[in-house]
Amino acid sequence: MLTVGTYLADRYEIVSKIGAGGMSDVYKAKDHILGRFVAIKVLRNEFSEDRSFVAKFRTEAQSAAGLEHPNIVNIYDVGSEEGLYYIVMEYVEGITLKTYIEKKGQLSFKESVSIAIQVARGIEAAQNKQLAELNQRLMDTNKRRETYMTLFMDISALYIRKLDDYRKLVSRKVKAKQTEDLLKSINSFKLAEEESSMFYIRFDKAFMELYPGFVTELNKLLLPECQLEVPTTHDLTTEIRIFALMRLGVTDSQEIATLLHYSTQTIYNYKSGMRAKAINRDSFESDINQLCHIINNS
Repeated sequence: MLTVGTYLADRYEIVSKIGAGGMSDVYKAKDHILGRFVAIKVLRNEFSEDRSFVAKFRTEAQSAAGLEHPNIVNIYDVGSEEGLYYIVMEYVEGITLKTYIEKKGQLSFKESVSIAIQVARGIEAAQNKQLAELNQRLMDTNKRRETYMTLFMDISALYIRKLDDYRKLVSRKVKAKQTEDLLKSINSFKLAEEESSMFYIRFDKAFMELYPGFVTELNKLLLPECQLEVPTTHDLTTEIRIFALMRLGVTDSQEIATLLHYSTQTIYNYKSGMRAKAINRDSFESDINQLCHIINNS
């Protein structure tokens, strides 16, 4: 619980406690920069160390921040300070509806309907915003589906052409009785390198378009001194590529080695090295599977 006179962000001075809910307390505060009173909703201490509660609290702030309606308070700011999470909102003078009803007793039919309409209009505005956001996500999803279907078709066409080229090569070499040249062509390292390079380019591009925030979220699992550089292009490092595959459910080292044309021992070494950089080593690999559950366009 915050005491009167406490400052948040060297800006908001707590004046008094004005309410409480299941997860948070609400305070009246003075914004010393803009010279106005605000209401500050603070997540209670018992929930501030629970990542799921903190995530819900932040989601609430983000959802309300974009709402503009006379029956919904405005969100001014969101912040955290020394494990304290808070939302700064518009302060409305007066008493709560609950207190008003308790003081007045039974409301008239006309007044009840008037209050209900105001509440319903605020809810309608919030739902309309959610519907607009969901509609945009559906449109983005459809666009992504089209992009990856095109990518799949391109990859399929490329392999069909290569298989046809190999067939023609084998046929030509066999007819010419050039079996040694044929074996050299088939065992060529250049062929494997070309295959790997093509896979890396297409995989990196598809993955980063699908999960643009993956590296940023992955860094949250790592120690501060072990942060990975966020790619400025679609080119991933081998290290990131391995954990991108793990995020997609490919966790077996041998499978990853086959896809990336590395030895199983090399993949094991990469995974061990990254686990050593993790904040929580025991749950690191399972934590990776929880990254980027919400796809966005950031």
